[in-house]
Amino acid sequence: MRDLKVEGAKIIYFRKIKGISQKSLAAQIGISRQYLSKIENGLIECDKEILKKILSILEISRLGE
Repeated sequence: MRDLKVEGAKIIYFRKIKGISQKSLAAQIGISRQYLSKIENGLIECDKEILKKILSILEISRLGE
């Protein structure tokens, strides 16, 4: 089972390392900043296509161990 809070924390971590704002990342993905916030806070599970876009923009291959 996926831990959405851990995945969200990793998205925040890599987004900040890249110096990308939440608003900018959301715009690049094509979602609202509020929706991205819910993903980052582990409140919702995003679909696979959105996750692929996040990983691509952040230049990481996966969020797992």
